[in-house]
Amino acid sequence: RLIERGAAPSVRDRAWFYLAKIRYQRGLLAEAEAALARIEKPLPGELQNDRILLQANVLMARGQYVDAIKVLDAVAKGPGSSTYVRYNLGVALVRGGDMARGTALLDEVGKLPATSEEFRSLRDKANVALGFAAHGDGGGNHDATPINVADESSVKAAFDLVVKKYGKIDAVIHAAG
Repeated sequence: RLIERGAAPSVRDRAWFYLAKIRYQRGLLAEAEAALARIEKPLPGELQNDRILLQANVLMARGQYVDAIKVLDAVAKGPGSSTYVRYNLGVALVRGGDMARGTALLDEVGKLPATSEEFRSLRDKANVALGFAAHGDGGGNHDATPINVADESSVKAAFDLVVKKYGKIDAVIHAAG
């Protein structure tokens, strides 16, 4: 009610966006979607891209990958498409069943030069997503084993555990650092 009382439309739209973001972070997907629906006009600058990413993330969290792909595809084709858009589109495509296009996008993001810690992290996420996509992410013969890479005995114990469980190791994907 406070949002609707006397605030300028641009202020109201930004308030609905931030409320949607908080609701999404708390796992309140229906409420986040409702708040996003209350935004009447495009948000200023980068907030509009953030709004689109948030809308796509809500859709993916609800398992609506085809709808998320439609939202992200429209933005990905535009000039200056962000790395986050391409990453999220790649994930949505893989989860939505378009493995070829999704893995190609994730591979592209995974090979980008990382100029900051933020983009190194996104690049690592893309490469981990590629690893899961390669194994079908359906609970197949893959494992996520946290280890202390600075401790040789921890690394050896993890390898021994995986070999004992599966008989061999086909690939290792690390996200240390």
